[in-house]
Amino acid sequence: MKRINILMSLFFTGLFMVSCSESTLEETLPTPTAIPTEKTDFFLEKGALMGIHFGVQRPNVSLVESRNFLRYTFFPSWKDLCPGSRVYYMRPDRGPRLGTEVFFWVFQDKAARNQYFPEKDFPTEAFEKRRAAVDWLYSDTTFYKYFKFGWNTSGYSSDYEVIAIADSVDREWLQDDAALVFQHYQLKPEADSLAFIQFLEEEWTPNASYSKDKEDQISAVLKITRGYQEGQYALFNVFSNLQSRDSAFPYEGKPQTDGQERNSLESKLLSFLEPSSDGEGHYEVVY
Repeated sequence: MKRINILMSLFFTGLFMVSCSESTLEETLPTPTAIPTEKTDFFLEKGALMGIHFGVQRPNVSLVESRNFLRYTFFPSWKDLCPGSRVYYMRPDRGPRLGTEVFFWVFQDKAARNQYFPEKDFPTEAFEKRRAAVDWLYSDTTFYKYFKFGWNTSGYSSDYEVIAIADSVDREWLQDDAALVFQHYQLKPEADSLAFIQFLEEEWTPNASYSKDKEDQISAVLKITRGYQEGQYALFNVFSNLQSRDSAFPYEGKPQTDGQERNSLESKLLSFLEPSSDGEGHYEVVY
């Protein structure tokens, strides 16, 4: 009996010591800290640059087959090929470009663009190396089986720069099924370009570019800084889907506000601008 009592005493003493050592260990271990998360990079912020390129399909080829090639082979290979940029597959759903396919390239800023194209149509060695990784997409049995002329840029290649948008973009708007509307303008001959930029920064950006009551729409002002129609502007609207676009633009060239009194902010914006010959462009993001 005495031996049993001794053994029990040793057991509880050991248990107490283990408990104390665990408690001491917990007190000495550093408190775990949250792993910092990197800021999400969005591709529709002030300073971003966009380029639109059109693909013209060969006659007598399967539309379904060519679109499947673009969606499941071509664009996944190009999507994030060049860091600092992203490529999107779009289709016009209204207007004169209807029936073409669109290669839409967005660079986060000029520095990202200039890594690959510091001068228009003159790529850098860095771009050529990355482009070589997808050369296989351009054989007679892949891209050129379905399309002619490559991505047609002759006469239509432009860089659109985002010069005004919400101060804080809280999500990526360029998603599958989004609808993009470009309304092209030029500065009126009598307009003061510096006053126009000041108006965008001080009045338009904080009041018009993003509103919480329009959670399915964001607006931006773009300037064509390189290429076709350089110096012109575009009012750019991105909608979450075609249904939201249709509510704002029931018909091509006729936004919902036509025939109604424009609000003072929109009226002031258009006091600087007049429509250009490029008109409107409507696109749906496929991928």
